[in-house]
Amino acid sequence: MKDFMTSTEYRAHIAKKYTPKKKKGNGSKAKAEMEMMLKLAGFEYVKELKFHPIRKWRFDYAIPSLKCAIEYEGIMSEKSRHTTITGMTGDCEKYNAAQSLGWKVLRFTALNYRDLITTIKQQNVSFIDKGNNN
Repeated sequence: MKDFMTSTEYRAHIAKKYTPKKKKGNGSKAKAEMEMMLKLAGFEYVKELKFHPIRKWRFDYAIPSLKCAIEYEGIMSEKSRHTTITGMTGDCEKYNAAQSLGWKVLRFTALNYRDLITTIKQQNVSFIDKGNNN
């Protein structure tokens, strides 16, 4: 058993001990609010819809009748992969594939998720003009 630390080990220990813990974002709260908004607006939506025939990609929410995907970008959460280049690249591949399959992908963050219904309606004017003004 080692009775002492090297200076490098000590610095690492102190840095770890005094580094503030990351605060969790409001991702789960925001997603719950988004779901409530979709329900109140009368949209028939699906959670975690697997949209790709080969890959295991899923949308956070989707309105299949509009081919409209809704993604919440949890960049504030502690476990977010959206802040790494690998994670962001994976997201780009997913969104590009979704668009090539005819999906509109609407992306939201903690700052703009409350605009969800307005954005859906703006992006799907032809659907709303047909008398389905949800």
